[in-house]
Amino acid sequence: MMAAGFFPVGIPVTASPFQHYFRRFTTRVVRWWEQNRPYPVRKKWSSLPPVRSLATPGPTLLVLTTPPMLDESAWCAWSWARYLGNSFRVVVASDGGLPSRFQEIKSILPDAEITQAAAIAQAGDPGHIHLAAFLSGHPLGRKLAAILALQKSQDLLFFDSDVLALAPPVSLLAMIARRQPCFNQESQPAAYDWEIVEAGRQLGLSPCDRLNSGLLYIPKNSLDAGLADRLLAGRSSPAISWFTEQTVLAFLMHAAGAQPLPPERYVVSNDRMFWWQEDIDYAAVDARHFTGMTRHLLYMRGYPHLRGSAASRLLKK
Repeated sequence: MMAAGFFPVGIPVTASPFQHYFRRFTTRVVRWWEQNRPYPVRKKWSSLPPVRSLATPGPTLLVLTTPPMLDESAWCAWSWARYLGNSFRVVVASDGGLPSRFQEIKSILPDAEITQAAAIAQAGDPGHIHLAAFLSGHPLGRKLAAILALQKSQDLLFFDSDVLALAPPVSLLAMIARRQPCFNQESQPAAYDWEIVEAGRQLGLSPCDRLNSGLLYIPKNSLDAGLADRLLAGRSSPAISWFTEQTVLAFLMHAAGAQPLPPERYVVSNDRMFWWQEDIDYAAVDARHFTGMTRHLLYMRGYPHLRGSAASRLLKK
């Protein structure tokens, strides 16, 4: 939410009067340009050095994407596979069709499996009617169903395609070693579907604190699909909330004893949403989820950072 003059609510404006008015009349224009201008770096992932991963069934690193986000999924999967590929197989799943170009991801991830989200989701338990209705009737239904289906038979490390590993993910690796469920944590108040929150409270349950579902580590069979079905049964509004899937996962992960990753190292924030704000220090974090408000930074800062680290890695060999 923004105040008049396009300033985020709660952020004090300490600029001079001239700076204040300059920001006011340039913020919208600059933001539009940063969000919509072409970024050739998006397609530069094909020059990344190939990374091997498990080529047999086993613990799974799943990147969920859509056809328009093909390039983002390649960057994301590569960034995590270089640290985790020796213990996880890599799966890139497209939700909404599978253009042939997806197979090009194998040039940098030769062991990756390229598939459709629907194929994974449909392998889930068909006996849960509310979950099945959510799968078929909500834009994020296949995301929830795919996560629930895969975690039944294997350890699952899940990523949205706009989550990048920027340095060795030490805390995440430690959680995985202990088989401790964990998640990315929002820096803002919880982004939840409050009908699901109320349904959970009626069941005597609580959600995780500010869970962001872009990064999840789920040990095998940790999540209860039956509980997801009961939570979804409590939703009465025909309007679509974009946070229903995230809220259901917040309850399921809490029931599984999940813990947040250190938010100062695994960042979900709106820092540098506007041109005049300070960005994070990319050398001081392990990962960032570049959510919609900061998507331009994925191209301006995230990918260049990865290309630089990939070049450094090659020079050390």
